[in-house]
Amino acid sequence: MSKPTPMNNHAHEFKKIIEGFHYSRGIREIFIDWLELAACAVHQEPYHLGLVQKDEAFNKIEEQYLAVAKKYNREELDTFGKLLGITKMALWEEKTDFLGQLYMDLEISQERSGEFFTPFSLSLMIAKMTLDNSGEHIKEKGFITVSEPACGGGGMLIAAAKVLEEAGYNPSEVMFFDATDISKPCCDMAYLQTSILGLSGIVRHGDTLRMNEWSNRFTPVCRVYPARTNTFIDSLKPSKTDETPPAPSDLKQNQEQQTLALNLAAETSGIKASEKTKEQEKAPKTAAKPDVIDKLSQETDTSSYVQGSLF
Repeated sequence: MSKPTPMNNHAHEFKKIIEGFHYSRGIREIFIDWLELAACAVHQEPYHLGLVQKDEAFNKIEEQYLAVAKKYNREELDTFGKLLGITKMALWEEKTDFLGQLYMDLEISQERSGEFFTPFSLSLMIAKMTLDNSGEHIKEKGFITVSEPACGGGGMLIAAAKVLEEAGYNPSEVMFFDATDISKPCCDMAYLQTSILGLSGIVRHGDTLRMNEWSNRFTPVCRVYPARTNTFIDSLKPSKTDETPPAPSDLKQNQEQQTLALNLAAETSGIKASEKTKEQEKAPKTAAKPDVIDKLSQETDTSSYVQGSLF
């Protein structure tokens, strides 16, 4: 009989805790609320550490956190803190889709909505096949970009990071991801796991097929290293940014649409609302002004930041 792995121990402890106090609510509701609170808390850490100036994004996330937190008492919130601690230890010990597997093990996924998580072993195999020649791209450009239109809990992104790490690269420095999912809990899972692992990217809550987006969040590392993030984003800009992209009938056109969305995300995350004119707020947001990315790149990188010290 094989011995339980540290990962299995963390999963067992997590399930034991969350199943122990759901007498007043369903496990799914508790798990989803915990996800949102944990994702909000991780998003705010660079602000609380003084690495990033508080802005409109900080205030918005703070409101979301308090709206959910008021449903629970102090003891329950402390328990949520323990679950976050377990998740961090699990991911630090092994890069894997820890929360995605837990989500399925707890049997709280919405199968009718298509919430099926790819086994991490399969994600890892796909990542190895896809990133087989990633070294050439990194040598040429200094980094690669990964697009995940249906990210789930972020398993494929974590697999890509693991493959790059095994190849001798620091995935935080050579990979920028753009992930989308129509499920808010999945977005929170992906954001939480990629943030804990120190990956650079943006997680969007949206519908990839209909090109709808309701919210987005840059991972903390993106805000701590804005100049590097600007380089990632700038590389995705089409050669003629003043042209309106045509309907996304093929992959290239779809990439142009995603690029415009990236520029908009940078605007909402890096610019205070007070700096926007009333005309800009009323007008349809089809593309961000060129200087939006420039403003993000002008923020000073925090040289004293040590990878992983945020978490």
